[in-house]
Amino acid sequence: MLATRELIDNFHEYALGQVHNGAASLTIDELYERWRLMQERDESIGDIRIAMEQFERGEGMTLDEAELRIRQQLNLPSRTI
Repeated sequence: MLATRELIDNFHEYALGQVHNGAASLTIDELYERWRLMQERDESIGDIRIAMEQFERGEGMTLDEAELRIRQQLNLPSRTI
């Protein structure tokens, strides 16, 4: 996560860009909400990329393997489909 000063600078840059691109009618709260959602999306995309790289290096497991492990840890029966 970015430091407070970096977050403020990042939001400031984003808000100015939005105002210059025609979003001048938005309130500061609306701009902040859009920026926050964009930050969350970007963070999620970064997390997914890291997970994909780890999986490609053989550091991960398939969904079926994860499900089996969780079922074993929770003493749940095997899935039957």
